[in-house]
Amino acid sequence: MISRVRNLVAVQMLPKNLRISAILVAIYQVLIAHFLMFVMLLGLVHAEEMTSILSADIADQKEREDYIFIPTLSTGESLNTVRFKSASHLAFVTLVILYIGTAISAIYLLSCLGLLIGTLRNRSELMLPWLILDSIGAILVLAVMVAAANSEFNVLYYSGGEVQYWIFCGIMTSFNLVIWCIVQAYYQTVRQMQKMRHMATIPIPLPPAPRRNSIPYHYRKENMYLGDIGLKHYVSDLAAEESYLM
Repeated sequence: MISRVRNLVAVQMLPKNLRISAILVAIYQVLIAHFLMFVMLLGLVHAEEMTSILSADIADQKEREDYIFIPTLSTGESLNTVRFKSASHLAFVTLVILYIGTAISAIYLLSCLGLLIGTLRNRSELMLPWLILDSIGAILVLAVMVAAANSEFNVLYYSGGEVQYWIFCGIMTSFNLVIWCIVQAYYQTVRQMQKMRHMATIPIPLPPAPRRNSIPYHYRKENMYLGDIGLKHYVSDLAAEESYLM
């Protein structure tokens, strides 16, 4: 079983399959990011509604205290007032957490969209933010997993036991590591091809000015373009390069 999984991952890392694998990973990450963004926005809407209802209840409680005698505690406040203060504090903390989560989800969504555009257009600079954010996120998730296993909340009991919990954590961590390695390998491939393209560009003396400021057909066929210091010619075949990246 382990050897089959290893062979499957190795096949995805081959140069001929690397670009397709990276595009599939980018699409998967975009879907996950949209789902997280939807969950955060949905929770934020419910939290805002909860806060408005709580504010209305607090105002109603104050209006009742003006007309009805309500016993108070030693602090001079009624029991309902103390409860409302605790609920207000909890609602405020919930709103802050959801706003932070929504901002993080938006940043992650933008990085995933950049990853998708970068893989489709072979732009390595658009893949780098996702690689950095995913590395930071993986470290944070590992810390949360370890903290959850050692917390007062019995996560191990609800997950079916300690062995099942750590097996699940190991599978999720390994899957995320494989995804990151695929994108990182394609990122290095695109960077290497960009360096080769840049190093293989040489200047050629400028011929007589062509008509209508266009390069003659036989120059275009040889992958030449009109630069600032004359015609520039790509030594490597761009069509072969695109087939390699495919």
